[in-house]
Amino acid sequence: MNSYNYDVFISRKEEDKEFAKILYDFLTANGLKVFESRHSLQQIGNSDYRKAIDEVLPNVKHMIVLSSSKQYITASWVEAEWGFYINRKRSNSTYYGNILTLLVGNLKIEDLPPSLRNYTAIRFDEFNFNEVLCYLNKDQLQKSESEKPFESLNNMGNQHFDKKEYTEALKFYEQASEMGDPASQLNLGYMYFYGLGVYQNTNAAIFWYSESARNGNTQAMNNLGIIYEFGQGGITKDQKIAYNNYYNAAKEGDSSAQFRIGLYNFDGVYFLENYSEAFYWFDNSAEYNDSSKNYLGVLYEKNLVKSNNNPYNAFICYEAAAKNNHFLGIINLARCYYYGIGVSVNYFSALNYYSKAAKLGHVDSALIAANLYYDGDKVVQNYKEAAYYFAVAADFGSVEGLYRLGLIYLKGTGVDPDRSFAIKALSEASKKGSYAAKKLILNI
Repeated sequence: MNSYNYDVFISRKEEDKEFAKILYDFLTANGLKVFESRHSLQQIGNSDYRKAIDEVLPNVKHMIVLSSSKQYITASWVEAEWGFYINRKRSNSTYYGNILTLLVGNLKIEDLPPSLRNYTAIRFDEFNFNEVLCYLNKDQLQKSESEKPFESLNNMGNQHFDKKEYTEALKFYEQASEMGDPASQLNLGYMYFYGLGVYQNTNAAIFWYSESARNGNTQAMNNLGIIYEFGQGGITKDQKIAYNNYYNAAKEGDSSAQFRIGLYNFDGVYFLENYSEAFYWFDNSAEYNDSSKNYLGVLYEKNLVKSNNNPYNAFICYEAAAKNNHFLGIINLARCYYYGIGVSVNYFSALNYYSKAAKLGHVDSALIAANLYYDGDKVVQNYKEAAYYFAVAADFGSVEGLYRLGLIYLKGTGVDPDRSFAIKALSEASKKGSYAAKKLILNI
């Protein structure tokens, strides 16, 4: 019946009627046709609530669930209304309407039934009403003749997201997600996980990541793996779920997931070590994943896979990772040059890569670089550079770095003596447990 076509249906318990009236007045003032039982039943001349609802619900576009209490939102009539609407959305992939919950008073997202948690929830506040309108704007949802509807919606969502217009972006992602678009489901999960344009909700994020994963999106599988592997967002760690999600993505050729599967087999922390399986996954993903390159190098260097002991291959793998500034790759390449692993000893090249690793925060590399410059038996001696790298080590918390830096400035070795600075550095080293520093201070 055309007379019963409404833009918005407000579902609420009788106890929330005053809040519903405020919302009703706002929406109707903005040109929307709103069904709110207190007003609308009188307008359509029907006192039979059940009959009126049966006639209105199939024709309503948007649903707003308004509640101040967990008990009210699960009251039989209220739940029947929003339950009918959700079922209609799920059964009709081309349906464009939105459902959102307005939280009144102390009601929280975690108080909502699971079916509602997966949709947008907004705090009931007149300052937020313009945000509500964003979800009810019926003029922007136009089908594109050249694209599938969900592709057009996802693209519009991306445009708003890039402008940091998260509330607008969320609206379009929700529409496309309900139509089964895996890219939008991934984006919607991301927004719930980080609370962009919506209350942060890890369970809702997992729901939409899972929907996206079921539709073949490997990034969603990866995101689920990360959440369960590291227990993000308050979720209990579950390595089996994490592994299964990574494995599903790895089978589809996702290099990040292939690396994670390789690492599970390499570390043997949660499952038995399987270096052959680790080698398989690292080798498959190495072209696109620098961490895999580095771990392949480790397997080659340490002969962890029979018939694959090849120091030169280890060097090549470390070098490839280091060229892309991979932290561990740089450190391991420095070791190769220093000790002659798969390549001729070259202290100058070793110093070059130890220096890079030092500046990235690797304390041992900073100390090695400092000692190479200080000793001067492998590279040209340079006390000033030695002091610099001892200072780098000290800045990253090295007691040895503090002690050696204090010693250099106390003696003025290649630098201008600075007794005050030297005593400060030595005292700090002593406080952190350096016996040599403590002994030296007593004799100054």
